[in-house]
Amino acid sequence: MGQTHFSGPVLVGTKTAGEPYGPNQGSIILAQTVAIQATGQANISLPLYVPQGAIILTYFIDTLTAWTAATAALSVGIETIPPGPGNQLITGLDIKTAGRITLPTFTSAQLAAMRNVTVLGVPVAAASQNKAFNLNVVSGTPTAVGYSQFTLLYVQTG
Repeated sequence: MGQTHFSGPVLVGTKTAGEPYGPNQGSIILAQTVAIQATGQANISLPLYVPQGAIILTYFIDTLTAWTAATAALSVGIETIPPGPGNQLITGLDIKTAGRITLPTFTSAQLAAMRNVTVLGVPVAAASQNKAFNLNVVSGTPTAVGYSQFTLLYVQTG
């Protein structure tokens, strides 16, 4: 099946502010999935990019083939300038066992970073807005068996 590509945030709805039963417009939730495949290396690093300023809603981690290494610790960092507290969505989460991984509880600093604001709700500078993520798996010992998928859900803004 073909795909359509276009640029810009999508707003869906029929009513704007001031109209009866309005506004009823909302943004579309988008998703990107990165495959994390064991490569025989002890460390795996993968990038994931979203439109600058995207608001991160949540993520899912599905391990479809259990990892045979002693550990498979996933860390996902938000690349920001400058790096700061809360910029790690995930730190050392064990993804070794097959199945959907239970999401950890987010801290206020993580939630703020996911929304491009400070913990006081002040918007961050454009250079510090969400746009790039680093996925790193440290398995401790090289393994060639293990397959997980990281899916990020987000909303594209302005």
